[in-house]
Amino acid sequence: MKATEILRLGVNGRKRLCLTYWFSLFLPFCLQAQLLYFVTNDNAITIVGDFAFYHCSGLTSVILGSGVTSVGNSAFSACTRLESVTIGRRVASIGDNAFSFTGLTSVVIPKSLTSLGDFAFDYSTRLTNVLFEGNRPPEPRAPFQQVEATVYFLPNTVGWGATFGNRPARLIPFVYTSDGHGITITGYRDPFIGNPLNIPDTIDGLPVGAIGTGAFSNQLGLTRVTFPDSVTNIRSTAFQGCTSLTNVSIGKNVAGIGDLAFADCSSLTLVTFEGNRPLEVGSIFSGASPVVYFLPGTTGWGATYAGRSAFLWNPSVSPFDRGFGLNNGKFGFNITGTPGLSLVIERSTNLAQLNWKPVRRITLVVGISSFVDPVALPNEGAFYRFRTP
Repeated sequence: MKATEILRLGVNGRKRLCLTYWFSLFLPFCLQAQLLYFVTNDNAITIVGDFAFYHCSGLTSVILGSGVTSVGNSAFSACTRLESVTIGRRVASIGDNAFSFTGLTSVVIPKSLTSLGDFAFDYSTRLTNVLFEGNRPPEPRAPFQQVEATVYFLPNTVGWGATFGNRPARLIPFVYTSDGHGITITGYRDPFIGNPLNIPDTIDGLPVGAIGTGAFSNQLGLTRVTFPDSVTNIRSTAFQGCTSLTNVSIGKNVAGIGDLAFADCSSLTLVTFEGNRPLEVGSIFSGASPVVYFLPGTTGWGATYAGRSAFLWNPSVSPFDRGFGLNNGKFGFNITGTPGLSLVIERSTNLAQLNWKPVRRITLVVGISSFVDPVALPNEGAFYRFRTP
């Protein structure tokens, strides 16, 4: 299933449907699906049941619409590639282990939530921030075990203290304005100390649509920024002077980037775009020298963007290539892709633990390169993946 395809779930004429144990009935879907979207016409699905999508290893994104009110125990547990979840505005309860052992990096919990289960996000080791939009719910047992996330809450909510679930809890650091339809982030209250930044896709129930002029300028400790798909506009000087910023990942719906938005970001080496080529205004990367990557299926791209080299991100491996397989106990394959493309090969022997480790960095000088793992293949086998440098 392609990333743009959507699984639509619904039963005409039925007002309530509990979705349970789909992992056993639809295993091929679990292994291949990337985006899961719950259609909410007539509130067709209100409950995602216990173990509904347990161990769906291909699942990367989930949208729970406004009809969903409950997420069951272990509903998305062990979905190790799940990186994004949008939780609907009526979800009142999230069960035990509901999102444990996932690849989530940030989560927004709606104000409708009244019950969070034990171990809800445990061992989701990439999770860095969790934003609660409502009052503090009753504290469950170890919801963030082996997770180094910070919990954020909104102004005018109640019950919050210095910690929640053994993690530090703080007032949301974003300064923002609202026009009643969307949010523009205009500033940040606290200094960064070697921290990444995941822009939330919603604040107080409204989509974050724009990053305002100079909103994060001169945040010297900021190292990485990830924009959600809700953002459509990054305005001038938004990140100017962020001298520690190295990596930027821009969501698929950004339509325009303003003058000097990433100027004087002297450490910036990589900018990844998930959508079509945005309109560029002025000198976006003045004083910075990043490499730009864009994805297959997007439009408008050429060999450069804003004066910097741009590459199609399309590395691939064929199991039918004669370089693929074991040789003297070591596993290897040939990689093909855009000439000049650089990538890092990572290896894991346990997907549940997300223990990916870099093995080698490769540049496809003429569009092809050979790789042989320097370590002999262990008895339990190994998994490989590519990432940008």
